[in-house]
Amino acid sequence: MAVAWDNWLPGPVASAITAEEQGRSKAIFEAIRNEWKRNKDLEPPTRSQATLKWISILHSSGVLHKAQQPTTEVADLVLSTLLDIILNSPHDSAAQIRWTNVLNKVLTKIWTKVSITVPWRPFYETILAAYVEPLKSFSGATVVEGQKEHTLRLVRHVRRFFAKEAPAEIWALFRPRMDNLHSSQAMEALGWLSALLPVTHVKDGGAYWNEWLKEWMVLWGSVSHNPYWDTLWMGLVSRLAKLDKNGVINWSPHIEQLFTHIQWSFQVPVGSAVAQSPIRMSLPGICRALFDSELKHSAQETSGPRLIVMLLGRVPAQDGSKDLVMPYLQRLANLLESYYHPSNTGQWTGMLSSFLTALKKDFVLRINAEKSPRGVNEDVYLDEDGSEQAEEGNEEEAKEEEDAFLDISNGVEGLSGAEAPERRQPLTKEMQRGFAKVIVQLASKAQYSKDRQMVKAACDAIATMAYVIPDVVLPLVHERFQLAIESVTATHQLEAAVMTLSKCVRPLLLTGSLTPLHKDIGIEQLSSGEVLADAMMALLPGLDANDERKTCAVFRFYTIVLSSIPALQVDQPGLPLPTEAWLEELLSLIFRMLCNLESPEAPSDHSGQNSSSFLLDSKSMYRPMVDLLFARLSPELRTFAIRKVGRFLATTSLPSMTAEASVLAQAAAASDATAAAQHILEPLLAQIDAELPGFQHLSSGQLSKVQEASLKWKVTIMQYAIVQLRAALVPYKMRITKILSALFAAPSKEIHMEARNLLSITLNGLTSFKCVDQYDASFPEAQPDSADGTLQFDAWLTPRFGDLDAAVRPPQWYVPSEAEVAFAEELLKEHLVNAAEELVALSSGTRNQNGMTQKNQYFSLLYRIVACMEGLQSCLPEFASPAGAAPPPGTSLVATGQAGANVGSPQDRELVAKAVLAACNSAVAKDPEVLQLVLSVGSQLLLAGVADFTASKSAGKTHADDEAALTEPALANLLRDKQEGMVWRRRRPRWLAVEKVNVHNLWRASQKEFRWWASTEHLEISLDMISNPYKAVFVQQLQHSVHTYKKVRDTASHSVTLALKRYPCLTAPCLPFLLSGLANLPRPNSDALLASLNGPNTNGEKALQETLETLLNRHVDSSTSSDFNASAAEVAEQEALVAGVCSLLSGQPFYRASARSPTALAALITALLGSAGHQSPKAAQVIASMFITFSVGFIRPPALSYAQLELGTLPEPIERVVSQLLELLSSQQSNHRLHWRYELMASAILMFLLPPVDDSTAKAVATVFLDMLVSQLQSLRSMATTAMLFLLGWKESSPQEQVQGRIGAVRDVLRARPDYGAALLAQLTHSHPAGGNAEESKGAAAFMQKFMAMSMDEKAAQLISRTVEGRLLNWPDRKSAAGQDSSFMPVHAHLITRLADAAPAEMLASLRGPLEEALQGVQQDVDRPRTCASAEALSGLLACSHTFHAEGGKSAWSEWVRPLLTGALAAAPLEFGDLWAWALRYGVYSLAEAKDPNLGLLLEVISQPLPEGASSSAVMKSLKYVGQCLTELTQRGLVAACSGAADGMLGGVTGVPGSQVAAVVGSASNGLVGGVLGVPGSDIAGARSHAGQGQLEAVRKFQWALLREFPALVLLPGEAVRSQVAGVMATFASGVLYDTSGGSGEVASAPMDIDADSSDLRTTFIYFLRDFSAGMEEGTAVILAAGQAKEEGSSDAQEAAVALMHDPRVTRAWCALQFVSQSLKAADVTVGPSLAPHLLSFLPSMLKLQEVPQTELQPLSTVAKSAAALLKYLPLPAALLPRATATLADGVRATLWPTRAAALVFAQYFWFRHIFLLSEEDRRSIQAMTVQLLADKKLEVQDLAKSTLAGLIKGLPEEAAKALREEFLAKAEAMFPVRSRGRKPAAAVAGLGTGLDATAAQKHATVLGLTAFVLASPYDVPEWLPTLLLALVRATSQPAPIKTSVRKALAEFRRTHEEAALAEAKRALQPDQWDALQSVASPASYFA
Repeated sequence: MAVAWDNWLPGPVASAITAEEQGRSKAIFEAIRNEWKRNKDLEPPTRSQATLKWISILHSSGVLHKAQQPTTEVADLVLSTLLDIILNSPHDSAAQIRWTNVLNKVLTKIWTKVSITVPWRPFYETILAAYVEPLKSFSGATVVEGQKEHTLRLVRHVRRFFAKEAPAEIWALFRPRMDNLHSSQAMEALGWLSALLPVTHVKDGGAYWNEWLKEWMVLWGSVSHNPYWDTLWMGLVSRLAKLDKNGVINWSPHIEQLFTHIQWSFQVPVGSAVAQSPIRMSLPGICRALFDSELKHSAQETSGPRLIVMLLGRVPAQDGSKDLVMPYLQRLANLLESYYHPSNTGQWTGMLSSFLTALKKDFVLRINAEKSPRGVNEDVYLDEDGSEQAEEGNEEEAKEEEDAFLDISNGVEGLSGAEAPERRQPLTKEMQRGFAKVIVQLASKAQYSKDRQMVKAACDAIATMAYVIPDVVLPLVHERFQLAIESVTATHQLEAAVMTLSKCVRPLLLTGSLTPLHKDIGIEQLSSGEVLADAMMALLPGLDANDERKTCAVFRFYTIVLSSIPALQVDQPGLPLPTEAWLEELLSLIFRMLCNLESPEAPSDHSGQNSSSFLLDSKSMYRPMVDLLFARLSPELRTFAIRKVGRFLATTSLPSMTAEASVLAQAAAASDATAAAQHILEPLLAQIDAELPGFQHLSSGQLSKVQEASLKWKVTIMQYAIVQLRAALVPYKMRITKILSALFAAPSKEIHMEARNLLSITLNGLTSFKCVDQYDASFPEAQPDSADGTLQFDAWLTPRFGDLDAAVRPPQWYVPSEAEVAFAEELLKEHLVNAAEELVALSSGTRNQNGMTQKNQYFSLLYRIVACMEGLQSCLPEFASPAGAAPPPGTSLVATGQAGANVGSPQDRELVAKAVLAACNSAVAKDPEVLQLVLSVGSQLLLAGVADFTASKSAGKTHADDEAALTEPALANLLRDKQEGMVWRRRRPRWLAVEKVNVHNLWRASQKEFRWWASTEHLEISLDMISNPYKAVFVQQLQHSVHTYKKVRDTASHSVTLALKRYPCLTAPCLPFLLSGLANLPRPNSDALLASLNGPNTNGEKALQETLETLLNRHVDSSTSSDFNASAAEVAEQEALVAGVCSLLSGQPFYRASARSPTALAALITALLGSAGHQSPKAAQVIASMFITFSVGFIRPPALSYAQLELGTLPEPIERVVSQLLELLSSQQSNHRLHWRYELMASAILMFLLPPVDDSTAKAVATVFLDMLVSQLQSLRSMATTAMLFLLGWKESSPQEQVQGRIGAVRDVLRARPDYGAALLAQLTHSHPAGGNAEESKGAAAFMQKFMAMSMDEKAAQLISRTVEGRLLNWPDRKSAAGQDSSFMPVHAHLITRLADAAPAEMLASLRGPLEEALQGVQQDVDRPRTCASAEALSGLLACSHTFHAEGGKSAWSEWVRPLLTGALAAAPLEFGDLWAWALRYGVYSLAEAKDPNLGLLLEVISQPLPEGASSSAVMKSLKYVGQCLTELTQRGLVAACSGAADGMLGGVTGVPGSQVAAVVGSASNGLVGGVLGVPGSDIAGARSHAGQGQLEAVRKFQWALLREFPALVLLPGEAVRSQVAGVMATFASGVLYDTSGGSGEVASAPMDIDADSSDLRTTFIYFLRDFSAGMEEGTAVILAAGQAKEEGSSDAQEAAVALMHDPRVTRAWCALQFVSQSLKAADVTVGPSLAPHLLSFLPSMLKLQEVPQTELQPLSTVAKSAAALLKYLPLPAALLPRATATLADGVRATLWPTRAAALVFAQYFWFRHIFLLSEEDRRSIQAMTVQLLADKKLEVQDLAKSTLAGLIKGLPEEAAKALREEFLAKAEAMFPVRSRGRKPAAAVAGLGTGLDATAAQKHATVLGLTAFVLASPYDVPEWLPTLLLALVRATSQPAPIKTSVRKALAEFRRTHEEAALAEAKRALQPDQWDALQSVASPASYFA
């Protein structure tokens, strides 16, 4: 279908497109496929090389920007070819990343046409290899991250094309990993499932989807308070619902649970509960790093709305009457409504605004899909990845996703054993209205929010719903606008009200009228014209220079109105606007605003030359509003406006507002060129003519500030008028020519700059194509029920316009006439050709001075040339190709485009090039200002098309901002008559579509100029195709890129970088110049560079080889390589050289060159090392910064990667570099040592080039890095540590012979150095300068603070180390464990382990003495760093299996490691407990990972029983050791290894007195029991394979032993001990109860000890918990009985209270409270449905213990409050809700009022979070108990019951709320009758008799019930509220506290309701009733 910006392009361009671009997409991709087929069988390094040249052609051809839908053949061709390249280009990361990026862009255009299937496993393996698996070779961090992110994004695009078998295969792969939800594997598996699973196949049917969903829901609910878990499940299920259009899945059983999950996703405060849940599970670090983009893609605030919208219309209610989802949505909205109000802004506001936006968006998409002409059309509108199609930054075509449509029929398999499928039905009119009302309900509250994002979301939602329910929305918007206009106190509301009204202009015009909300104003109906006219007049005062946002909102409103009205004239039918008065006032206000912005009182400083006010901001609509205003005015009004603007511009001078005022002149000239010339141009020309003589005789050569400002004002206004005058400009050419000549002849640089601007824009106006009717109306669109006198409005258009009326006309383009082109040629000859010739003469010294200084002459000539180049841009022809080298006339492959008429010839460019070269070589070129201007001319010559591209990008951004506010959604067709058979698409004003055409044409012209050579005959440009003048200018730019003056250097560097992007063939010849400069070698001069460029293409490679030879042969000695006594000028020159060279080498062209060529990489590395000759500190910093860039983005050339990893060789240049690195780093050259900075750089580069490919190299590398490990410098040691880990750390992924070579090399080196261990340990000690303070340097913020304080060299080392270590040592693997004691550095332990693995005997022997010296017989806290290093070294030895092997005698473990370890653990001070615990944990981790049987020996030492009477410190240390190690065993899954670890330990702990122990038992106990029980179900079977049946039996014995200890443990005294015992039980419960298999099979099959219980462990523990709960109830009863006795004044109450403290029943109750808290707070404990029923059994006692009378037991009450507060955050399954409700019902009947109050507090949150799961019976029960407590004896309970009931009312079904309300009103009617004569007695009410004899408590309860309804509607006035308020007023005469409650209720009503709501309430009441209400709500003050 036709697209506007292709068919609407200027005539010459459109005809060229038709001729050249037909079928280009297919031809290009066929050529790519053929190229790939030819190269596919080559070696991997060269396969994809030939395809890379097509990427730039694809970008320039417009293929990636096309909006037309391709054929299926083309789509399949594209996908198959590009995927083949990506998946079959091993060792070429650059090609993979670049082609993946291209494919991602292409797929957004073609995915609807693809028909092929794609394999899923290669994507999984690619991401694994890039990000998860051990490193094979080094790649920079940005390369790895880029490959991961691009591949994951590609997966989201292509997973819809996976084969039908893919879902089952993916689920089968990842489902087993989620068996153990305690492990990090489960989290990672869910991430992969979310990323890979193609739920789009649900459209093909299959009963397994139903089963999967059931399993998903169970898994989802099994983990609580884990945002990662909830987010990914929500995203996955919502995608499934979106694509299940055929009803394959039965959703009915899951609706309540899904809405509950959605409800839990909102972190909002409820009652006394905080918004953020205090319970949060930790997340493995790999999940956050790997699936961060997946989390953003599946965010709950966007997935939840999608789920709701897609379930609408498919789930019928049980009675079959209507949809089941809508009532749930309404209740959800009622619950959330108050959080949208401005008074409730908080941290939850952002999520709520995103929810509202997504709800609106998905609703609109669904209606559009269902209303398309081919029926229900979810396949395109409702695609699983649709949200990515319109991501920010994409081209316009990508935003047209909702305009596409495709109908695919799918069969549905039968669902065996399931209910009938629920096919998604189209939304009925009733459902659409109901849903829209819900959105308006939320958005209307948020419209005046304090949060900008929320305001925008609310205004968008309201305006969009105006197309669905205009009868509801438009009156609301109109009323709010009127109130905002009239408001005096709430002026901030006007901006939001205007914004909303602006967006409602289109629906208002489409409906034609609105009915005011309140008819008492005497108007039944307002026409759209009346509403708009009133608003246009009312908003004139809104143009305020002091209120930026309000002013922009008014401009936006006027822009939308003017875009919708075909014309603006006097007495316009349907628009009762005093147009002339409005226009005059509008222009006067604009003039006044410009003056105010200029004045000193302006809010911002606009005095800067290039500054602009908010009026020209991209989001301001000042410019389009002015353009539309002049275009839509009638001729008479337009002339009037132009005269008024002309007078203002001629009589005013506002220097800082010149650009803003110029907009007026430009708009006037565009609308009426003749009048603008007469009234604007003529006066300005006359004024400038009068001033010209004064410019010629400036005494000082400079203008005064006043003169400069005046001239700038006039010239700028004139140039903006000229650009739109077109043919009307020709009569003034003589005067303009005269002015230009005079200005350029003036001896002032400032005048020359103004003349430059005038000349530039004059040429642009004479040559460029212009749309002369851009702002004209398109055609009128009829209103419904249109009649004579109604307002006609302008039809808006779609980019695809083939289905619209024939009245749509293309824009009329103005092509410059011959006279204009001739005028431009004259100007060109005068100011470019002549100026260039004069410049050549001046540079050679043959031109006269003409009264000006030589510098001013240069300025004059150069500004003339610059102006011509800038004004013509791509209209000036490019350089001609050299004779005989012109490319054959093949078919062009770049986009066809032309910005205007061609002027001049290629010879003109050559002449300018000659002038530039002459000027560069002249004496005056030493002046940096002149030189910078010369280079800017050269830049214009080199970069044809760049300025047009920049302009198109800038205009495109402005267009996107305008479009965001000026788009009519496709939903608008609901209000149009013609709906059948038309495609529903978004619409824009015609002028905005034409603006896009302008942007697109500029882009096309830029691409045509930039890559003019790209054709079927020449895919790449060669040096012989580039003209010689171009090369000469390029060489000058390159030479000046190292100039000492920064501005000159930056200008030249920018020009060179873009020129290399344009002509990549120039890169290789430039490298010798840059690399020689970096290495401080003599650089090639201009002639040598030019000779290299003029020679064959191979000359560049040859020169590069020669440079490499020179660099390699140079002897580097930093101590003598430079002169330390250099002068300041020489130092500055050196710094400039380094800055310029490094800037260019860090750019993309040279980066890509080094990524493709081993020779270029070798030369760059050698030059970096040779840069040691630059001794300036600034130069060193620049080089270090470049090295960081090089390291982070390091990418291996494909030839290097393939040769090294596959062939075991190195390319010759790289091999020589490695040899040189080894020579430089060798310790043999002690008298020629490198500077430490370059030693660091060399060692890093050597590591980049690992692994070594032969034994000799491996030994040399090992020698270098082992020497560096014992260096005195921390940075060198850090780099050496990383390098050694990299050298030895990936044994599993390397060929065995290479591994053996490396190990042998390390062993040989260490064998020759028996004292190496002592030296290494000493240096590890120095790595702990702070002594390993555990409190320092924790967290990401601390790391960033430390990182930013580092030097550049330290930053480089840190970045490289973290990149490698993160892959080689991913431990500990969970964030909760990452807070380790910072005195233990795992990387040191890992280093020792790797060295000990390589050379066990040598390392053990060399470390024995130093370790024994450090740890035996010394106080460890004397030398803390030494102790830390010793612990790391010992830990590393423990992790090595060789430590335990006996070779020819006793093992090292038996001989000295075990005694040393035992002594160190026993002698360690308590403060070192964490250090040694982490050291032991690392040993356990390593042995467990290696499945080493010696793990038991280590655990035996750790679990040695403590002697009787051991100190508290010894117990605490032992618990730390056991806790950390058992936690590690849990995470490894080796629970069987824990069986021997806890036997002796437990008795030692429980028998030791002292509460000091308790501080550590928590973490140890969690690890202890978690280690035993953390792997349920199938994991035990997996552990059996390597652990053995005996170990499993030991685990079970320990479990039974521990279980038998629980009854005694819970009776231990001491609060801290109880807390830790509770932690043990919590972890035990989490493990045992999660094992749903129960373990009965294990008991039956395993031989048991004679003392073992034969019953089921899980069942026995459940019985224990029941007894525990019963014991808690017993203890609670004892406490309450003692409290009762104390209140009764018992004589022995004091003694009883003291005895109670030691009562075991009380101790057990206390421990039970701790058990609940620990179960919920433990970060790694999965709290799911299995644990919930047991925790719930403790709730009754918790409620009773909220307050205890005994002072001694107040801490118990505090713990009870904390436990109850935590327990309410636990999600409960539906089966437990009746039990919880019954518990709360018992609580409200308790004797103690704190228990009743606690039950109400719990009920508030319980109701809010479980409302969708509650049965009708439970709902009634909670409602009844709340109403019952309204009459409680305690006022505190009554007040709490009132607040609770207010919350309950929001979630009640409408019928239930109505019944309760009527019940309270009936009681009020009976209790508080209206007093009047002859009134009959009040009617009897059930339970109250006549009501007059009701008790005070009953009356108060009734008042509180009515108050609850008032509080439930805090911001609006439902129709029932006035009656209820009157009932409260009647109770005012009652005594306190009734009277007090009434006054508080009515005062609260007045406080929370805004003016609009109060006015609504006033209208609903009689005057005397309102006065009565006011007198109660606001009683008269005595002081008044």
